[in-house]
Amino acid sequence: MHRENTRAAFSQRECRLQRRGSLQQLRKKKRDDAFLAAMSIENEISLDDEDEVIEVTETAVRELKEPIGGIDAVLKLKAIRCLRRICDRAHNRKPNPLNWVVKHAMIPSIAEALCQVDSPTRLNALCVLGSLAASTHAHAVAVIPAVPALVAQLHGPDSRIVEHALCTLANISFEDSAARATIVDQGVARKALQLATGPGGTLGGRKSSVWALSCLCKSPLALAAIPLAVPTARLAASLVDELSALDPAIGEARTVEGMLVEVLGALTTIVETDGRALTGAEGLAPRLLAAAATRPALTAACFRLFGTIIADGPPAVVAELGRGGLLDLAQTVLAAKPADTVACEVCWTVSSLMLGPPDQVMAVLGHSLFEFIISWAPRASHAVQYEICYILLNLINNGRSSDALQMAVYDMAVIDTVTEILTQAVESDRLSLLAMKTLDTLLAHQPPTGDWAAMAEAAGVRDVLGRLTFSSNLRVYEQAIMLLDEYFPADSDLSSDGW
Repeated sequence: MHRENTRAAFSQRECRLQRRGSLQQLRKKKRDDAFLAAMSIENEISLDDEDEVIEVTETAVRELKEPIGGIDAVLKLKAIRCLRRICDRAHNRKPNPLNWVVKHAMIPSIAEALCQVDSPTRLNALCVLGSLAASTHAHAVAVIPAVPALVAQLHGPDSRIVEHALCTLANISFEDSAARATIVDQGVARKALQLATGPGGTLGGRKSSVWALSCLCKSPLALAAIPLAVPTARLAASLVDELSALDPAIGEARTVEGMLVEVLGALTTIVETDGRALTGAEGLAPRLLAAAATRPALTAACFRLFGTIIADGPPAVVAELGRGGLLDLAQTVLAAKPADTVACEVCWTVSSLMLGPPDQVMAVLGHSLFEFIISWAPRASHAVQYEICYILLNLINNGRSSDALQMAVYDMAVIDTVTEILTQAVESDRLSLLAMKTLDTLLAHQPPTGDWAAMAEAAGVRDVLGRLTFSSNLRVYEQAIMLLDEYFPADSDLSSDGW
């Protein structure tokens, strides 16, 4: 792929990463709530002192430190169970008892309790550490010293302990990139992948493993996760096959869809880091194209991966997308008037195509998809118009390398589309700046015939730029003034005072 225009698309990628990060935070909160609820339910079983009144005070928490760190196994279990019950109720309580656990340096003693032989002690200790890791960033970071003990729990026979340990490590990884690198280096991501693909696992256990894999493959990616690209692609393919056999209306299908979204997110991060890692994953693209066409819940995640593969992935996989009808699917999705989240990802994929070699770009321009996007742009939301601006910007930048592309920019009346977007962008500083950048790039190079500035003048660009000079945003004001001075100089018959 041509990467000459990567700089032009860099801020676009930053916006995508920020948007994806927000979605990950929302999914993390839902997953944490379910995780904590599951821990609470599991540990209500076979407790003979659940009716005992628990005092939730800082003094009561501090007094549990000594028996938790002591050698008496019975007192240790009773104390760690009591602390777990306090932590179960911590998230809606002020002051938060988890703060006291951190303040009084109880985490090393709790981590040491994971070395006990009996499962109840280890399980209750895991619940406390899990509550901390699923709480605030500061609490999750405080659990980092317990990582070695948590990793050791992944190799035991108790599936509940393995699942809780894995989810706790995932939450730590989500919050701290340095800890994530350490955790991945110790083989935890590979273990999550193994549990997600292994036979005999419950759907709930596989779901937890997939969520952990997603957290462990969060950007910035640990280098040790890159070799997992092809196995992760195989997992995605197997989930698509599994989904095809399920009725979309049943809950299990929605669960598998959610798992696939997480796997695709992990795979996208790996490909962004090293596109070559996906070499050998041929056969995945046709499955995902079919899934995106029939399962609306997967469309955004699939197109997010498609755009990343086109920008960074191996040519063989990119070719599979082209042969599989990517352009037809993109037009079908946009014509259905999807949510902005989906439309933005589809447009991101098209903008990635615009960074490719001339024959790839001409294939897009020759498809009805591009004409559809051009006609739809004035009616799109500001968020989608922002992505469309990048389609045009990448096309204009790439057009310098080919006479055919330059003629296509002229024939497609790209200047009119940029002007229409700029006219509507007055209310959005972010969109105004990008639209003016696109206009500047276009005006800096003359078309095969005619004059861009004259065409822009006829389209009303001068008036729009004049309105933008009244913007309260200094960057918008300066950019508008620059464009007016550079391409639309004042009339020569103005008086000396400028009026």
